[in-house]
Amino acid sequence: MKKAERLNGIIYALKEKGKLNCKELSELFEVSERTIYRDVDALSQLKVPLFSYEGKKGGYEIDESYFIPSIQLTEQEVIMLLMVLNMGQAIKIPNLGSEYQLLRAKIINVLTERDRKKVNQLLKHVSFYVDRLLPKDYSEKVLPTILESFMEGRNIFITYYVPANGRMTERKVSPTELFYSDGGWYVSGFCHKRLEKRTFRLDRIDKIELMDEINAYLGKVIQSTYDKFVLKEYHFEISKPLYRLIRENFYMENCTVLADEERMEIHVLSKYEEEMTNLILSNPYDIKLLGPASYKEYIRTLIHELYNKYI
Repeated sequence: MKKAERLNGIIYALKEKGKLNCKELSELFEVSERTIYRDVDALSQLKVPLFSYEGKKGGYEIDESYFIPSIQLTEQEVIMLLMVLNMGQAIKIPNLGSEYQLLRAKIINVLTERDRKKVNQLLKHVSFYVDRLLPKDYSEKVLPTILESFMEGRNIFITYYVPANGRMTERKVSPTELFYSDGGWYVSGFCHKRLEKRTFRLDRIDKIELMDEINAYLGKVIQSTYDKFVLKEYHFEISKPLYRLIRENFYMENCTVLADEERMEIHVLSKYEEEMTNLILSNPYDIKLLGPASYKEYIRTLIHELYNKYI
């Protein structure tokens, strides 16, 4: 975040939250306390009416009458935008913590003090349960570099942690998709080391560099039999009540009904094999796998191993 943006952010944050001390501001904008002291001095030189208080309950406040020009939004528009921002925070968009705080402060500054309290009260009761993975942290420049690679149409060079062997590996990648799934962020594309599509978890990228080379794979469909996120075909016989229950689930997005009887026949294209497996094992009386043959064999083997384990 640039200094000018952070200075505006401090103003917005103080307008929204009232008194904040140096430590709270440094955590909010992900900078050192020394930087916040310099920012406060800069705001004072710009004649921004800040009040400083010393002691344990000290901190900074801004004159309530200080006016900040803002965009015109209705209360419902503000609520919608703040809910979207909260969703972004829930899915842990990498490297955008301070930008999130600044944007949130800009949006909520549109409201009056009374409406601000109402909206904050509402948002306390809105939750997003999206995590399945729990990424600990992301490298500082991982997301901005990937975004720039798409905008510039260039390759990236990464140092990547492979948990299977506990080693770091270096890869040149031509990114084709950035996506969120199962609680984590991923980038997929053509891996020049493996000469096929590979998918990389962003929290396992240790170092990243934007290359000068042009990405020749943008806009192309790249498949790989080793990739977790590849569309696969599934052919089921399923009871109508179960179909009605699951037909709007995310893994059923590409579903075609072949026979609409009491025991329906459906064809599904999905990249969520784990969900398909759980569906089969959890509903043995309501669903029957008809194909493909390789996946049927996998299910047979899995059931056999489970049976032997608990016999």
